[in-house]
Amino acid sequence: NDYILDFAIKMEGADKLVSQNTLNLQWQIQTNQVEKDHEYEKQQTHICYLADGNFDFIMLGNSGDDKKFDKPVDWLSVKQQFFISALVNKNKFQNAEIKWTVPSDTSLHIIAQTIANCRINLSAGNTANVPLQLYYGPSDYHVLKEYNNKMENIVPYGSGIFAFVKYINRHVLLPVFDLLIKNVASMGLVILLLTLFIRLLTSPILYKSYVSGAKMKALKPEIDKLKEKHGEDKQAFSMDQMKLWKTAGVSPLGGCLPAVLQIPIFMSLYYFFQSNISLRGQNFLWAKDLAAYDSIYNLPFNVPFYGDHISLFTLT
Repeated sequence: NDYILDFAIKMEGADKLVSQNTLNLQWQIQTNQVEKDHEYEKQQTHICYLADGNFDFIMLGNSGDDKKFDKPVDWLSVKQQFFISALVNKNKFQNAEIKWTVPSDTSLHIIAQTIANCRINLSAGNTANVPLQLYYGPSDYHVLKEYNNKMENIVPYGSGIFAFVKYINRHVLLPVFDLLIKNVASMGLVILLLTLFIRLLTSPILYKSYVSGAKMKALKPEIDKLKEKHGEDKQAFSMDQMKLWKTAGVSPLGGCLPAVLQIPIFMSLYYFFQSNISLRGQNFLWAKDLAAYDSIYNLPFNVPFYGDHISLFTLT
C-alpha cells in the first residue's frame, strides 16, 4: 500500500570485501513514453536531486547530459510529466554521477535512458548495512510530502523567475482544489470553479484597473486640448498632463500595474494545471484527458508553429 520500497544492502566481513570502506552502486533506469504527446512529455521530464540538503533539477535536453555531485546526495530521480522513479539513500551517498541519453528516434517510445553511479561510505568494521529506498509512483505533492525527505519539491509548481509561485500553488490553489474535488464530481467543473475563484481573488485588482481605464478615457478630450495648446512643447504638455491626472486622481500606472500584479496568479495556474496528476485520465465534454490537449480533428499533416490537430478548448 505504498509507492516506496525499502531495501538494504547488508554485508558480513565488509572490511575484507571492499576497499577504503566504500561501495560503488550503479542504478539504471529506462523511462518510456506514457503520455499522449512524446515531445511534450520529454519537455516535462527532469533529472531531480537533493544534494547537500538543497533540491534542484535539470531539464532533459534533446540528446542528454551528465551531472557530477561532489557533496553528499540524499536521492536521485527521473521525473516524467506525472510519474517519478527515484533512488534514496537514508544515510546519503558520499558522491554520485548521473548520465542520461535521449533517443532521437521517437518511434522507440523511450523518453530517456539513465545511469547513476553512486559511492556509498560504509562504517568501519566487519558488518555493513546500507538502508536504501526505491520510489516508483506519481508526482503527487501530498504523497511525496509524507516521506519527509523534500521529494515534494519534485512537483514543478514553479521554477525559474516564477519559482515563488510554488508557494501560491501549495498553500492557496492546492487546498482549494482539494476541497472542490471532494465535493464536485466532474473534474471539468472543478477547473471551472477554481478559475472563478481566481477571478474573484483578482477582482479588486481588476476593479482598480477598470476604474483607472475609465478615468483615462473620460480625460481624453482634455488631453487632446492640452496637445493642441502646447503643440511641440512636450515638456509643458507633460507637466500639464501630470497636473490634470493628479487633479482627477488618476495614476499613470493605474492601468498597467494591476495587470502586472495578476501575472503571478496566472503563472501559478499554468504550473498548477500542467503538474497536477489528478487531471490525468479525467474526461470532460469532448476531451478524453484533461491533462493533455483536446483534439476534435487530427490533421493529415503538420502545420509549422501550430501542430497536427484542432483543439476546440484553445479556439474557444
